[in-house]
Amino acid sequence: MSNALIFCCDANYFWPAAFAANRVAFLSPDRDFAIRIFCSDPIPEDFPRHAARGVTAEPLSMGDFSFFREFSDRISNAAFLRIFALDRIAADHKRVIYYDADVAFRHGDLSLLFALDLGDKTIGAVRDTADWAAPSEKNARYFSALGVSAATGGYFNSGFLLVDTLRWQAQGIGATTLRFIAEHPELCRFNDQSALNHALAGKWAELSPGWNWQAGKPETMALIDTRDPQVVHFNARQKPWRDGLRTIPAAFKDPFRDWGRTVGWSLPDDNDVLSAIRPRREAARAQEK
Repeated sequence: MSNALIFCCDANYFWPAAFAANRVAFLSPDRDFAIRIFCSDPIPEDFPRHAARGVTAEPLSMGDFSFFREFSDRISNAAFLRIFALDRIAADHKRVIYYDADVAFRHGDLSLLFALDLGDKTIGAVRDTADWAAPSEKNARYFSALGVSAATGGYFNSGFLLVDTLRWQAQGIGATTLRFIAEHPELCRFNDQSALNHALAGKWAELSPGWNWQAGKPETMALIDTRDPQVVHFNARQKPWRDGLRTIPAAFKDPFRDWGRTVGWSLPDDNDVLSAIRPRREAARAQEK
């Protein structure tokens, strides 16, 4: 069984996922792991022309997803695709690294992660920034409702997962996660991340935040240069290809825009995005007064 790095997306996030996959291929030319993209929509016909050596993409259906109606107004079905992908390929790979598509790979060798000793844990992950310090009273109540506490290892961010597939299958993590989403949608404040934390409470090993530096807050964005993380995760509304608030440095945005021109992916202008969100921001401020 080989190892694999995977990304999961829909059509809206396909080209960011392909950009991230190609970046890993560049950083790891002698890699011994597969790089696979799973998409809930058809794969663009010109993808093979732009794919780095060894990077593949394939459609993946989630079948009956009727319980998704609880989330349909908020997010795309593709947000849950990683659960189906991990179940589907568990028999093909001994270990799988999953990354969200909204990441920037800066340096580092992912091969080191595949060799990590996870002990008796099912996955390795990085603690979510909401749990970096003592959680607020509100978050503490929420974590407790999920079955998460300091005793179970805390609350992780699911934008990066290092998965032992044998344990994942044996423990039925995919089925447990989906069942929790279906039965307790009111607790899935962060969609499948909430359900994964429930299913994997006490079953995850904490890894360095450098492998999933969550730059969704100004204070963590400001620490990128001094902490020098391997992977930056833009886990907020602002993305390198959609930054109407202009919170993301050009060093991250420019490569995405160059990639967009290369593949014919039309990226919104920051000014256009700002014009679209300004009325919503002003309305929100008015309600706060």
